[in-house]
Amino acid sequence: MDTNTKRCPFCGEEILSTAKKCKHCKQWIVPRPDASQTALASDGTLRPKPVAQPIETEDDESNGVGENLRGITQLSFIIAVAGALFGALAICPDFSGEPHSGLKTGIVIYALGFIQSIGITPTVAAIIEAVGAIGLWYGLMKRLEATGRPQTFFIILSIALSLSEIVKDNVVIDVLVINLFTAEVVFSIVLVVKYTNAIRNAGIAMLAAEVAAIATLVILPFIGDDENNVFYFALVSFAFSWIQYKFLRDAIIEETD
Repeated sequence: MDTNTKRCPFCGEEILSTAKKCKHCKQWIVPRPDASQTALASDGTLRPKPVAQPIETEDDESNGVGENLRGITQLSFIIAVAGALFGALAICPDFSGEPHSGLKTGIVIYALGFIQSIGITPTVAAIIEAVGAIGLWYGLMKRLEATGRPQTFFIILSIALSLSEIVKDNVVIDVLVINLFTAEVVFSIVLVVKYTNAIRNAGIAMLAAEVAAIATLVILPFIGDDENNVFYFALVSFAFSWIQYKFLRDAIIEETD
């Protein structure tokens, strides 16, 4: 008998020495493998299949970063909008004595009057808004870095513009604000031209807020100190701030998902 053959222990017929199953009687020479739990090793033996373990990838790490970024973004949005609201209420007439009709209107006026009674000054409101805005700018910077087209220089200028809003009635600061504001307009145009979807929408919202700010500077000298005019000015300022912060938040969160 050839050394490369052997006898089947069941039927006695000659089979290959490496055979696992007899071709004559169809009996398994070795225990029948369970395909779901065993695998044939190189030495001809059956061994348990290794259990697949989850592999950590860079995507898993980036997903963790994404979750953190979403949390920072949501918190920053709330802080920025709260600061903008406090700033608007700081220059508005007192709401506590305003006449009103209807439960919902009364609740809103009471809430606004209560916030005013806290006594948050425009400077404190600007600080609160700047903290939230910086968080949003940071989130946008990380999002743009993820696209491979970072705009770090413009982000830094936007952060500087947010901080400069804290200090007012200073000639040097006013000149700086004009330059920073111009840079942010350019930044908005870059977002509109170079990006798509939520990031592009954020650029459009920024442009709208900037146009509104320029229009306000032109109109402000003509409205005087009339309480109604001041109220509408504060309302418009808050509305455009909210729009800008909302679209910045959406750009970060939607591109993170």
